Amino acid sequence: MATAAAVQRPETDLEWRLAEAQAAEQPKLERVSQLERDLENALARSDYKVAARVKNDLTSARTEHLIASANTQALQGALAAFEQQRRADTEAIERQRRADQARVIAAEAGRAEEVAITELQQLVASVHAGVEAVKADIAEALAMEARATQHRQDRHAALMELGEDAPRPILGPNLMSVTLERDEVLRAVWTGQA
Repeated sequence: MATAAAVQRPETDLEWRLAEAQAAEQPKLERVSQLERDLENALARSDYKVAARVKNDLTSARTEHLIASANTQALQGALAAFEQQRRADTEAIERQRRADQARVIAAEAGRAEEVAITELQQLVASVHAGVEAVKADIAEALAMEARATQHRQDRHAALMELGEDAPRPILGPNLMSVTLERDEVLRAVWTGQA
């Protein structure tokens, strides 16, 4: 018969108690099996006196085995519930970590978008100020639109991760693009048709 000292201590107290319960249940099961064989043999010999004694012992042994088996099953259920809760705790921590990270990304992207839009507005004003630098400023403004769009999309993705925004098309700022469409002179300078 295995003792608690003979059972290697698992990771949790529940695992250890389950190992103990399983070790305690095994000899009871073996005793029931042996008594069932003894009863069959006594009946095969028509030895009813021995069969009656074995039947009483078998009833007691089955009761002890059922109690040990119920203990094992209860501990298995408890261990399963414990593992499920531990997984849920791990998932909750990971969800919170991702949410915190998404909040940081959303805040940084929002500030970066504001900066990019401010710079974009300054660059568009500069386009109108000097013809010599118009093409360079237009190119830089279009690049800034792309960056602002990317920041806006990054912010939207982070807010979707938080569940604070729904999937939808995200349009970027298009101040320079619209200016080129509306201003024939600038469009002509930009396209080289001036």
